[in-house]
Formats: sequence, structure tokens, C-alpha cells
Amino acid sequence: MRPCLLTLFLFFAAVSLLGCQESKKPAPVPLENIKIADLNSSYGFKQKPVKVFSKADFGLYVFELPASKFVTLNGICESLKTRPLRFDNPNAFDQYGLFAGFGRGITWNIIADKLRQANAKRIRTTSLIFFDKNVDDVAVTNIEKEITLFHTSSNGELLADTLQPGNIALRITAKKLPGLRGSSKIDIRPVHKPNFNPRYPTPLGTKNPAEIVFDSIGFQFVASPGDFVFITPTKYHNDRTTIPGLLFTAQKKEPTVRMYLIACRRITD
Repeated sequence: MRPCLLTLFLFFAAVSLLGCQESKKPAPVPLENIKIADLNSSYGFKQKPVKVFSKADFGLYVFELPASKFVTLNGICESLKTRPLRFDNPNAFDQYGLFAGFGRGITWNIIADKLRQANAKRIRTTSLIFFDKNVDDVAVTNIEKEITLFHTSSNGELLADTLQPGNIALRITAKKLPGLRGSSKIDIRPVHKPNFNPRYPTPLGTKNPAEIVFDSIGFQFVASPGDFVFITPTKYHNDRTTIPGLLFTAQKKEPTVRMYLIACRRITD
């Protein structure tokens, strides 16, 4: 009898100890007492950082005027600065008879007055929207038949390339500058883009091997809203087997000069 009583005593003692251990569990925390900091740490929830994209809004403006009125534009180059521009080959612009200058704010009024006096017409406006880092090719002139183009490389070497039918575009690259709000680094350079040939397709996302980038007249600058670059010839070029002839003349009955303005309109960080 005594062994049975001893067994029952030990059984109930073990059950009572288990009950005591369960009663020591922490009480659930009411939801109203849980803070956001608690969710990030003790409760294992993590907030994902929100990526903010930088958006840069630029405008490309193309102007044309009769070559006979081109002398009226004297004084534009003196109104602009070249120091903010970083040229791949500073000598190439002089050799080609070209000029690129940087302006800001009120400087545009001086240029606009000169363009009006010369009877220049704005023939095209292209809006460009860039996010973080984007590249956009803006076609500015067509090549209807095969030509041989004479130009110089970025190191000054004389080259002759055969250009297939296609177009000459301004390749504009915008890149966000880390730590510098309200500004964007801009790269501009001409590029020849041949027409699509179904016999030799280019894989998506790869460079067309037939493209020719004219780095000798490429340049970069940092732009903020209100900044602009004006690109113009310093003389009339009537030879369309040269880069100045292709980019800065128009195929019209009357000899026509073409100029470009790239303006930063808005940047959102």
C-alpha cells in the first residue's frame, strides 16, 4: 500500500511543477504598447529604405537662320563662358570652326536678342527627361546616301570614315552627382547611327558596331536649373563631308546655318 501512495505522491508533485512552469510565461504585450522601434528590433520587422530617383528635365532647341544673316550673331561667343565646359579635345572646336559656351539666367536675354536681330527661327524643341543616369540620342540630320566623312580623333589624328545612310544624332548623357543636390553632369557628343539592317541585327542592349562616335568634339559640364549651353559654328560650312557641314547646315534652297541650345529646366532630387 505504501509503495502505491508514494507513486501517487510523486505523480501529483510532477504535475504541480509543470503547472508552475507554465504559469511563469510572460504575458502577451498589448498592441497599443508596441512601438515602431520594437518592430524593427525585437520583433524582427525591418523597414526597407525608399529609393528616391533624381529626375532631370532638359530641353534641346534647334535654331536656323539664313547664312547671309550669320554675321549679325557677332558678340554671342563673348557673352558665354567656356571655363565650365570640359572638352575632350579643346583644339578640335577651333579647327572645325565651332564654338560651345556656357550661360546662365540673364545671359539668355542677350543671345535671344541677337537671334531675333538675325531673323533666326526656332525649328524644333525636344524635351529630355533623365532618371539618375540616362542616355538619349537626338537625331539632328539625315544621311540619305553613303558618304566619306573626314574628321579628327580625340587625340588629333585625321580620319576618314564611310557613313552608311542613317542619321547624325547628339548623344546626351545625364548622370546624378552623389552628394550634390539640384545638379546633373551632362555629356554631349555627336554620333552616326546607320539605318537598321535586318540582315545584320544588333542584339538588344548592345552597341551597334557600325556606330561612329565623334569624341573629338565631345564635352561635359555640370548643370543646374537655368543653366544652358549654346553650340554654334563660327563660320558658314557648306561641305557636308565634314562634321560641321553635317551638324550646322541645313539642306535647303537658301544657305542655312543651324545652332543648338541645351538648357536645364528642372532637377528633382
